[in-house]
Amino acid sequence: MVMRDDALNGTHWDVYGYDAASGRLEAVQDAWTGEVHSFVWNPEGTLARWSSDEPNSYARVFGYDEEGRLTKIERNYGSGGVQVAYEYGYNGDGARVWKRDMLNGQEYRYICGTGCAAVLKVFEKNAEGTYVLFEDYLSTLKSVVYN
Repeated sequence: MVMRDDALNGTHWDVYGYDAASGRLEAVQDAWTGEVHSFVWNPEGTLARWSSDEPNSYARVFGYDEEGRLTKIERNYGSGGVQVAYEYGYNGDGARVWKRDMLNGQEYRYICGTGCAAVLKVFEKNAEGTYVLFEDYLSTLKSVVYN
């Protein structure tokens, strides 16, 4: 058991359950609310599914490529209702270079060469269904510049 101090609900306990064979986390139960979060793992050790027994919740289903990199997160509402929430893309060196937020119609591009500071460009999907530049960020060692 682990004690947690939640600003909304105060101090309460979480009970953690682990798989005896693999040692992987299987469930976390909030002892105060009874809410249970369950976890399912792929044989490779990556998280395959995270679900909750909360009313009106959905399972998060994680997809990976052959290199074990996260490529998508889906929302599974049950009864065949599956919705892609996020997609991720990588360059040839294995670095994540974009993320699509399918629910909000935004795409994030991480543009950076070797030895540079972080650069982020945010695109939004317009009425024609194409992505247009929405926000432009450049992070240096001491500041973040926003255009």
